[in-house]
Amino acid sequence: MFYVRQSTKCIDRCVADDVLRRFTNGAGELSLAISNDIWALLSLHDMSHLNMGEEASLHKAKDFSSKRLASAIRYLNNPGLARYVRQSLDHPYHLSLMQYKARHHLSYLQSLPNRTSTAAMEELATAEFHLNKLLHQKEMEEVKRYT
Repeated sequence: MFYVRQSTKCIDRCVADDVLRRFTNGAGELSLAISNDIWALLSLHDMSHLNMGEEASLHKAKDFSSKRLASAIRYLNNPGLARYVRQSLDHPYHLSLMQYKARHHLSYLQSLPNRTSTAAMEELATAEFHLNKLLHQKEMEEVKRYT
């Protein structure tokens, strides 16, 4: 059992290090070039929350992405994107309820000026969101009935 846990930690650490290499320069430092790419910073920020306490590289990635995203909010021309970044900083993907993240992402999609390319995806996501919300409400009614 202990060996399985050790090997799993090794695999997780190896995968995290492999992904982090995409965000680093030749010296192994986090690249300033991604500072201008909001989506890359958001991806790095989301990944950094997978830290289980032992990965110094993920801790460094979290600090790097948090600072860059917080300062970028002031300079973003799209208020919907700025709100999306702020929400992502306040409520990281891996630490938030999926229902909350779905609502957050849908509101961002609805704020986009050119929504024709995402209309079908938005419609499916909205339908799934409402279906899950209805299911949750029914479950809560069942719980209330037994209490």
